[in-house]
Amino acid sequence: MTTLNRDEFMALLERLGGDDAADIVAAAREIRARMRLADVTWNMLLVPHERAPSADEPEPTRPAAPAASSPPASASREEEARHLIDQLLHQSISGALRLELEDFRRDIAEGRFDLGELDYLRKVHARLSLIAD
Repeated sequence: MTTLNRDEFMALLERLGGDDAADIVAAAREIRARMRLADVTWNMLLVPHERAPSADEPEPTRPAAPAASSPPASASREEEARHLIDQLLHQSISGALRLELEDFRRDIAEGRFDLGELDYLRKVHARLSLIAD
């Protein structure tokens, strides 16, 4: 798997607005080839504007837990969470999500993992499973 070079990818997208049909088709084919190499989909690339980080700010992370958090997860729920984390870590995911999953692993080990976090993991897993299909 490779990563997409943002500047090069944006230049290819700009070419889609050109007048030369052959160049437009060539740019579209190059975009698709690069997306395949990077193992990304349009759903992964197109995020709402307010969630996209600028070039000089770090990728967003999950919000801090609210003061009144969910009840702690039982041992069986923690095992489910470990399984979901392992499955997600074997997929092509962003660096921010990878760090977040490692944080969840630490939370489980330190007894700070709760049912709200398990629900979040289930939703992320379900969302990425839909993208992969």
